[in-house]
This record gives sequence, structure tokens and C-alpha cells, in this order.
Amino acid sequence: MTRHHAVLILSLCLGALLPLNAQAQSPSVMTSLHPIALLTAEIAGDDIAVESLVPPSGSPHTYSLRPSKRRKLQQAELFIWVGPGMEVFLARVMRQPDLAEKSVELSRVLEGPMAAHDDHHGHDGHDGHDDHDRGHSSVEQSHSTHAGAGTDPHMWLDPALALAMAQRIAEALKTLEGVDKTGVDARLADFEQRLERHLQQLDKQLEPARDMAIFTYHDAFRRFAEHFDLRLAGYLTITPDQNPGARALSQLRQRLQQEESPCVMTEPQFSRDWWQGISNGLPLGLSVWDPMGSDIPVAHGGYLAFLQQLAERVLECRSV
Repeated sequence: MTRHHAVLILSLCLGALLPLNAQAQSPSVMTSLHPIALLTAEIAGDDIAVESLVPPSGSPHTYSLRPSKRRKLQQAELFIWVGPGMEVFLARVMRQPDLAEKSVELSRVLEGPMAAHDDHHGHDGHDGHDDHDRGHSSVEQSHSTHAGAGTDPHMWLDPALALAMAQRIAEALKTLEGVDKTGVDARLADFEQRLERHLQQLDKQLEPARDMAIFTYHDAFRRFAEHFDLRLAGYLTITPDQNPGARALSQLRQRLQQEESPCVMTEPQFSRDWWQGISNGLPLGLSVWDPMGSDIPVAHGGYLAFLQQLAERVLECRSV
């Protein structure tokens, strides 16, 4: 065998091995936020690696993109985010062609049939549904100042929108090289069935909480509350990176005094002490809810566990 033939055979062997090595490596999918990773993991299965850009305990309202994270974002084969109304820190970065072409902006599901749903999240069959319209706190502000397009960007907190996002995620995952498209479709169908059953259970589970007046620090709970016909009576701020002033605190205290069953829900991402100055001497319930689901592993069943955790935090928030 000549040296030329030996080099040719070696080259052919190496060329044959490269596709196998490429297939052995799991496709890399990055999401902007932990709850989006939870939702993606319901569809991705074990063959796709999923991680989030913002740490699970972090907040997109205060996050700053570091160069190391920018490089990881560049290396991902697919990037899934809500949109510039939520991840403001990504608005300029995602206009770069190398990232835009591999990104999926989930807020665009609102441009389709789900747009009508965005105007009304609740179930018409519940008694007292009109309570949503009586007495949202005067400290509230317009959604448009936060979302930029007049839309609450905390989409993952609405299970119906989460299903629409899961369908969009599934279509994006099937574009990745080496992904089992049939498996993705099967996992999506399974998620739809599990989600429907779980929502029926949560609807009954949350029945005792529908007489409560829920107050939160920032306006992130609305989508979950409206889906299950819970009454969000007030919140302090729509931009949690800015501390509320004395006037907003005074107004919220007045609202708390007017309610028979007030409930204050704080968040681990922000100060838990804001309520102490306005609740002194008032009988109210208190719980800590996490809109990011930071302690829930990114795995099959994670998003449903997230919804369950939210429901349990509501039920914990009973007046003393």
C-alpha cells in the first residue's frame, strides 16, 4: 500500500466517524428563563440538553448579560425567549443576525388565535367572576409601561398560553439536526393530556381561595390569578427594579384595611420586608410565591410541578 493510499483510507475513516460523533452529542437548547426551561423540558425529552440563561433564582428585571453568558448563548443551537417586553436586557442583543436566526420569540403566539385569549384568561363558569373588575388597587399602573406592547409578559403563568408556547417550542425543536420528530410530537401530545388533567385538579383545589383578596409586590401574578378566577386586588409596582414610594404604600394599606380576607404574597427575588410597614396590626395571610419556579428541576413534569407549587402558595395565604 502506497503512502497516498494510506492517507486516503485514513481520511475516509475519519470522515465516517465525524457524523457519528456529531449525532452522539445532544443538541444544545438555551432558554432565557428557568420557567421556559421547565416548559421546554416537558417536550424535549432526554436527548436534548436544556439550560437557562438567567440563573433559576435570578430576575429578568435586574439581570445583566455577562460576556461568558453571551458566549454560551452564541454556542447554543436554539434559543427560546419570551420577547423584548420581558427580557429587556436581550432586546438589542437579539437583533444581531447570528442570534436572531436561531431564536424563538414566544410572545408571538399572541399574534395568532391566542391573542383573543389574552384579553380574558378566566373561566366563565365560576361564581363571582365579576369581582376581578371591582377594586384593583389604585396603586396599579398600565401594563403598557412594562410590556411595551400593552401585554403582560409573564406568559408562562397562564397555563393556556403555556400550551400554545409548548406547541411553538415543539415546532422549533423538530428543526434541530438529529432530533426525533416523532418523539417530540408524542411528548407534546402527552403534555397536553397531562396539563388538561392537572388543570382540572387545580381548579377544584383553588376553590377555597376565591374569596381572598390577593396583594402582591409586583404585577406578575395576574395571568395565573385570572386563569383560575382568583382576585388580584392590588400590587405595589409594575417595575420591580424601582422601589414604591410612600404614597403607593399608603394606598395599599388603605386597601388592605378595606378587605375582609386580605392575602399578601411576596417573592424571593425581591425584598420580603415591603409589607411589614403597611400591615402592622392588620389580620392578613402571608405566603411566598416564586414566579420563576427556581427550586424545581428542569425535567419531565417540571412545569406541572411549578403550577402545583403556585396553587399551594395561594392556599397557604389565608388570613390569620
